Amino acid sequence: GRAGRPRPAAETIVKRAGIRPLDRIDVSVKEVAASQHLPDGFTILREVYSFGDGQKVPAVTFLPKGTAKGAVLVVDDRADRGIHRMRVTQTLAEGKAITVADIAGIGETGAMYRKTWQGTDTPDEVPAMMLYMLGKSMVGVRAEEMIALAGTTKRRLGLKTEIVAHGNAAIAAAHAYAARRDLFASIYCCHTPPSWADSVRKGTFIPFANVVNGALLDYDWPDLLK
Repeated sequence: GRAGRPRPAAETIVKRAGIRPLDRIDVSVKEVAASQHLPDGFTILREVYSFGDGQKVPAVTFLPKGTAKGAVLVVDDRADRGIHRMRVTQTLAEGKAITVADIAGIGETGAMYRKTWQGTDTPDEVPAMMLYMLGKSMVGVRAEEMIALAGTTKRRLGLKTEIVAHGNAAIAAAHAYAARRDLFASIYCCHTPPSWADSVRKGTFIPFANVVNGALLDYDWPDLLK
């Protein structure tokens, strides 16, 4: 069965998902507000990552006092960013930096697509279908965004990124993690969607935002967490 299969080679993952090398991802980073220095020594950076295709990813980074001992990236398919207050506080207390980013079709970037589509009210389904018709995948686009975020962290802090992913964002996070182990230290996923194979066997609807066309010939997405 598939349970005993090893994680596929990074070359296979990037080819299936259409993930480009970091130096070919056209991205610029700009602060949208002055850095905020808090009385307890923490710093807040509010930035926007602008990609060559027009996509913009807003990200808020919290830096601890002194030299960071680690770096965490949170990608969450829930709209409420207030739910991360406790995680941010705990991460800073551990001496780690933490970034919360609204990757493609999620949070601020998904707000413009909030409508019912194909029996689902998830806002990422419309842009995901557009990408699919262009021969791309939302998974690949999101993975590239996470790679760009981790690349900035590596340059800024000299650290690999720990990914914390919730819900549908976990599939792209798994691709980014498995494709670029030089940038990512670990991955933790919760409330994840079912494997592609399980969805196919049960005949359940798979959102376009969760699909990598043809990938199941080589791997199932949970294989990437091994």
